[in-house]
Amino acid sequence: MLLSFVVTFIFTRVYTRLARIRGWRSTSINGVHTHHLVFGLVIAFFAAALEFALLPKAGWLKLTLAGLFGGGAALVLDEFALAVHLEDVYWEKEGRKSVDAVIIGAIFGLLFLLHTAPFGRSADLPRMLLTIAQLINMAFVLTAALKGKLYLASFGVFVPLLAIVGAIRLAEPGSIWTRLIYKTNDKHLRAVARYSRYERTWRPRKEFLLDIVGGKTGRPRQRPGQSR
Repeated sequence: MLLSFVVTFIFTRVYTRLARIRGWRSTSINGVHTHHLVFGLVIAFFAAALEFALLPKAGWLKLTLAGLFGGGAALVLDEFALAVHLEDVYWEKEGRKSVDAVIIGAIFGLLFLLHTAPFGRSADLPRMLLTIAQLINMAFVLTAALKGKLYLASFGVFVPLLAIVGAIRLAEPGSIWTRLIYKTNDKHLRAVARYSRYERTWRPRKEFLLDIVGGKTGRPRQRPGQSR
């Protein structure tokens, strides 16, 4: 599933870049532009439905369904930003959310592949103690997510220390936490000042890496007769 996910994402981005450069027409059904998000949903749902219906044991069928689901998931997450904004922002700045979603999805898949569980191999802990620890950790995970620390929140599910770090750090200026909690107090001003330095120093480096992975932002000029 992980291999199919990564390979599908790579081939999809290669194709969309070539289509962008060469002006290839996008896929359409009955004249309606159809994003590969739609095909991904169909493929992933189809594979999941067969998995539940057939419950195949280890073998080629299970391997095939896992590959189909991974490929479908990659097609969906590659246009995650379109589902969030409900408009075509694939090559816009907002489209970076898709690359973030794919990176998080791939790392989650790697953690599952390595059989990584929250709190590690915790089977020897009493169930009540483990449940309490997980609930406390999820509170940190939720706080980190509300503060805009999505990477720390996601990986904090498996590594609690990361969730704690994300929860105690200043929230990002545009996060839900800032709008509801900070508002216009001193912490809001500190957050704005800190992330203005981040935007100057680290944002260009992050954008450079994202350009390599997902392609540069900015929609090319439309040629006569070329669809979006």
